[in-house]
Amino acid sequence: MRVARRRRAERVYACGALERHRAARSTRTLDILMRMRAPFLVATVLVFSMPSLGSAEDALPPCSFVSGVLELWNGWPPPIRIVGADGVVYGVPEPENDQQFVPEELLTLLKEGKAPISGGFTVCPLGGTTAVPSDERPIVLVSILDFDVETK
Repeated sequence: MRVARRRRAERVYACGALERHRAARSTRTLDILMRMRAPFLVATVLVFSMPSLGSAEDALPPCSFVSGVLELWNGWPPPIRIVGADGVVYGVPEPENDQQFVPEELLTLLKEGKAPISGGFTVCPLGGTTAVPSDERPIVLVSILDFDVETK
């Protein structure tokens, strides 16, 4: 009876590795590699950590004068809306952190039940739009700086 013999490896590497251990790089070589990569790494970190400077497209448009009718809406925000003569709908959001988006004189007229109010309004965009389910037109969020009520 013949017994199988185990073949002896020609070379034995540490820990049963299939390849020889690669020689370590010298500290001089590592220093050269790091000096080449350091400016690239610093530039990359700076670019990605800087806040965006924005572009002309990101800037809010300036305040504008709108002729239309100011109405109070119940239910779906924004509660104060201006339907402009050009068909654009402007909405005034509810006050946040004691920040009013409507002049006090206009709020007084609304509290007295004078709505709807026809006239001219100086509006400044707040940088957003919203929509309501019952109307497909977007509502541009604005604050009202000044107003001129039409007398009948």
